[in-house]
Amino acid sequence: MKTIIETATKESIYLFEDSKHIELTEDCLYVGDPIEFICACSKSTEVSIVTGVTEPTGWFGRKYKYDDGAWVNNHPTGDGKTYSWNDEKGKWLAD
Repeated sequence: MKTIIETATKESIYLFEDSKHIELTEDCLYVGDPIEFICACSKSTEVSIVTGVTEPTGWFGRKYKYDDGAWVNNHPTGDGKTYSWNDEKGKWLAD
């Protein structure tokens, strides 16, 4: 698998099969050959492509970070609360 992460936050925003052609330029992210998806908000100065990853259970955009070769839950930390992922809202919610 391949994941596209925001370079600054390490948040995984897209996940694709290894066979999917991805081109990242200064202006856009292009997916597919022929192109199936264009994301103008993903630029080479802001995102990175990480290859050879294993899809984590229940992957959802921004649910996980990919950092130093490992998936990490992307829930808030340090506030003393417990969080659970909410698929309907697409985000971590305090329990």
